[in-house]
Amino acid sequence: MWLKILGIIKSNFYHFIKLFLALMTKATTQNGFIISFPSSFNGYKVLDLIGCGTTCVVVSVEKQKTKEIYSAKIISKEDAQKRKMFHVVKKEIEILKKLDHPNIIKIYESFEIQNESDDKLLIIITEYCSKGSLVDYIKDRKLKNEYQKNKIILSLLTAVEYIHNKGIAHH
Repeated sequence: MWLKILGIIKSNFYHFIKLFLALMTKATTQNGFIISFPSSFNGYKVLDLIGCGTTCVVVSVEKQKTKEIYSAKIISKEDAQKRKMFHVVKKEIEILKKLDHPNIIKIYESFEIQNESDDKLLIIITEYCSKGSLVDYIKDRKLKNEYQKNKIILSLLTAVEYIHNKGIAHH
């Protein structure tokens, strides 16, 4: 009888672990740090991996209540602190939340969560750019038209002027 009970527990435990792992996603930053994060958090459902940065992974997410699509920058607090970058990230969030310009990505909210290993993750929810990053946009299109190049340069300069007028220096 005990063997039968142990068999049921073992079988159910295996299915529980399999289901639990299916709800987690992993991605690697450009520096090789693996970030494990849940497939949904704080009312957002992870849709797809967009890319990886030095300290983060970026995913597209859907706000479950409104079905709107956003980007989520996921940063390991431990990794950012080890690399003495956490204060820089927090400052970036603080500054970007104050900005409202058509050529500067908007931050809607930021919050911390913990993954299944109790690692603390900083999540930054931003507007979703369907055409990707500016660098990818330029690479994909191999801009040869002077008008297109000038339009991008002017857009960048107006954004830089805007942040400088706010007393912020971009470097």
